[in-house]
Amino acid sequence: MATLIPKIDPATITNDGERIVATALLQAFDKHTLVFHSFPWLRRRKLDGNRREPLQQGEIDFVLLNRELGMLVLEVKGGDVRFDAESGEAWRAHGSGRVQELKESPFEQVRRNYHNLRDIIFDYPQFRLIGGEKRLLPFNSGYAVVLPTHRHTGPLPPDADPDILIDADGVEEIENGCEKRWNGGQAARSARISNSTNPIGKPHRKLYCPYSKSCRCSGARWKSRKKNSNTSPTIRNIC
Repeated sequence: MATLIPKIDPATITNDGERIVATALLQAFDKHTLVFHSFPWLRRRKLDGNRREPLQQGEIDFVLLNRELGMLVLEVKGGDVRFDAESGEAWRAHGSGRVQELKESPFEQVRRNYHNLRDIIFDYPQFRLIGGEKRLLPFNSGYAVVLPTHRHTGPLPPDADPDILIDADGVEEIENGCEKRWNGGQAARSARISNSTNPIGKPHRKLYCPYSKSCRCSGARWKSRKKNSNTSPTIRNIC
């Protein structure tokens, strides 16, 4: 079984779609896979000269890390999600019959989160020179949208592809779906690294964890409101 971080019972996740996905991921993968839920990121872009933008923050539904397969970012949307093939707009139909227009397409959302996470990784000196100007990670990486409660049969927006979509049918075999996205992800093929120095493995895996005690993250510190609390701790000292 995979390791869920934070270490909580997936049955306690209140979001129905995320609870379904968390349960499926833990059952599908072995102990060598880390499944980060509600993964928070925080970064500041550098502007011309010494100026910097205000801090930007976000949250990723799931980040998967596997020493052999790489990194995968997942955006989960419950309900019956539909897309306009021309405009890219998205709507979600709830069980009550209410239709909600989404402020951002889940494909746009997962792509934005993925690239922000990549940029954060590239801020570390260990990764700045890998891949040259192309800024390629030395391991497979990718992203996908998961619609766990419905089977998607309608059109997709122009910036999407069936290969980065996992619907309710795919959740039943989510391991195959994730590995397919991993194998089709971007990697710096010219910078293959042995398992002993693989950034996904020890000692470098700490670079990816903003709040996990087990990863001994040097860029963040635990700051729990209550001892033994299951709430996500606050990130600090990462800039």
